[in-house]
Amino acid sequence: MDLVEQIVRLMDVRLLDPLEVLLEGDDAVDALRDLVRLRARRWADTMRHGSDSEAVLAAARLIATLYPSDRAFDPPPDWWATPLGQAVAVRAGHPWADSVSYATAGAMLGITRQGVHDLVRRGRLPRHPDGGVPSAAIRDRLRGEPMINDRLIDAGDLPIATRDFGGDQPPLLLLHGAGGNLAQLTTLARALRPHHRVITVDLRGHGRSGDGTWSWDAALGDLAAVCVQMELDRPAVVGHSLGGMLAALWGQRHPEAPGVVSLDGNPPPTRPEHLPGLDPAKATAELARLHAIFDQMEALGGRVIPADQLPDLVESQQAAARDMGANEKVWIEGFRRNLVHADGETSTRPSAAVTSQLRKLMNELDLGPVYAATTCPELLVLPTRDLPEQEPFAELYAAHRRYLVEQASQAGHPRYLELADASHAMVIEQPMVLAGLITDFLTANR
Repeated sequence: MDLVEQIVRLMDVRLLDPLEVLLEGDDAVDALRDLVRLRARRWADTMRHGSDSEAVLAAARLIATLYPSDRAFDPPPDWWATPLGQAVAVRAGHPWADSVSYATAGAMLGITRQGVHDLVRRGRLPRHPDGGVPSAAIRDRLRGEPMINDRLIDAGDLPIATRDFGGDQPPLLLLHGAGGNLAQLTTLARALRPHHRVITVDLRGHGRSGDGTWSWDAALGDLAAVCVQMELDRPAVVGHSLGGMLAALWGQRHPEAPGVVSLDGNPPPTRPEHLPGLDPAKATAELARLHAIFDQMEALGGRVIPADQLPDLVESQQAAARDMGANEKVWIEGFRRNLVHADGETSTRPSAAVTSQLRKLMNELDLGPVYAATTCPELLVLPTRDLPEQEPFAELYAAHRRYLVEQASQAGHPRYLELADASHAMVIEQPMVLAGLITDFLTANR
């Protein structure tokens, strides 16, 4: 039995045969059977060859119609061996469950429960934190796609959390900005995945990584430990914001690197002389006003969130994701990944201490000499417009961008470009465009 035949048979048995009995053999049912056969081919084609979103929608509609229930769909293991079960597994994993039992995973993969256990033990399938196996990992294995694997790296004085998107392409470390974490780079990582083995990292003091004193040497040491323990040979390093500053520093210290890319990885404006075209007195006043806001933001580091406020915060984050046109699930994972639950309280990461250390480091960093001393290929991507919260400082940020272009030009070595219609949030706004720019740059320089 193929997929079309199974869909037609299920529609006959579950819908059309009962309808024919109810209507006492009305000829109109025969016309419906003809229509179902026609549509079954279309549904099967969508599940086999449509986009992921189209395939998942087609599968969900069929399942909801053919298996109505007040409970989430949870078929017996042998259902997954049917053509429909295999089509659903390949395109959606389990459409309503983040993880499945070893027995169900075995049925989806066509192996025994013990076979699944062996794959997990050998690291070929990840174990879900709540037990069982992530359904997405089963889907990827059935597709022949590389497995995504979360791993803690021992960096000496603290653990560093990583996410390996797998594959045998050239390695690429992808680094987030201050206050972020690796989950926020998922969309960009997936876009880079066809041409790179992408490893995202929670920088120290962020996400699931340990806390420790922040310095450029310490953070670069963490990345070196990741490379050694994950056996990454000459990785490219791409970073956003704080991660871009680390990418630039990595490039200075690693001339053998195939390339580094900074996505608006620039320290904030701190000095009037770094604001060309702006009156010095006005520049001084605007900087004071800007850094007063930074002071307020720094004071929020590590704040405790009352339990009754957390649902409202999650809802506001969901709204923010929709406003930005971002993947809502990825956005919320990033928000939750920077929450710490301890002693009955929920607090945010990074802590106040880490936030203060980062601010001092970034304020004191001068990337001009770093660029001048770098010999590996380097790409700097600059925004062309302000974030909403930057708009009251439009003149200041326009002057700062002029300074950044001058700084890169004077260094002589880096290639830089300004990304049209992008702000500092470019990794959210234009991940596919960035993935193309990064891939083209690294491919040309390998």
